[in-house]
Amino acid sequence: MSPNSGGAAMGKKTLKPRQKKEQTISRALIPNAAARPEEEKEESGNPASAASHSPDSPLSLSPIDRAIRLKAESAPSGTPALHSPPIPEPCGSCGVKCCNRFAVPITGFDILRILEKLGGEPTEFCELADARTIEGSPHSRVFIFDKGVMGERLLVLKRHPKTNWCHFSRHSMGCAIWGYHPLVCRSYPFILKDGKLAYTKNYVCPRNWEKGEYDEERVRKTVEAQNSEIEDYNRLVRAWNAERARKSDEKGFWKHLLEKSRERLPELDV
Repeated sequence: MSPNSGGAAMGKKTLKPRQKKEQTISRALIPNAAARPEEEKEESGNPASAASHSPDSPLSLSPIDRAIRLKAESAPSGTPALHSPPIPEPCGSCGVKCCNRFAVPITGFDILRILEKLGGEPTEFCELADARTIEGSPHSRVFIFDKGVMGERLLVLKRHPKTNWCHFSRHSMGCAIWGYHPLVCRSYPFILKDGKLAYTKNYVCPRNWEKGEYDEERVRKTVEAQNSEIEDYNRLVRAWNAERARKSDEKGFWKHLLEKSRERLPELDV
């Protein structure tokens, strides 16, 4: 939730570890893909999508490299392109645990805001994950039929398979898409309970936030906007499940998601 780190994970929804022992990465991601750790160079999206663009096209880069290039191009003259402003407490001493402890559930509205900045295809940075591996999300489960068998999926940001880090995490340097990151990341670790701000269940911040470390009114507006968008997204998913799931496939869902989300995309003031 830090204004610099961008958060990146929700306490409401946990992703079961893909490995027996948790790993962490201390080095920051850098634009030169050849210099990044091997697990961070793995294709994070649709290989066919990247291959369809010329080497000189921004879309030939992975989504996180496109985000880093965008930050570099918009950085003030003389400012190191990859240098983030100091991350305030309690995020500064946290080690961005939320970026590798939880799945990041998103909506079609979140996807459209990211695509507006980075271009490309949604499947480069998000996926329909097996809902059985994720707990407690308020986001509706998507029905996808594959070879006549119905599976329940949840829409989440992709993660590096070997490290479990969010695809857009720059670790100690914060979030590569801060400023257009998902609403659930912006509001973390807060929720509204009985009309008042409260901490989400199982949040991993090193301590409670103190007065003055966050803008209470802004956080409230963010949580309210998040809740409203989740309701709209859930209606969109329920319509898919009831009317189109049995007649289409995963590709059809992506088309349905983007078309219907564009029709309802709200303006944000948070």
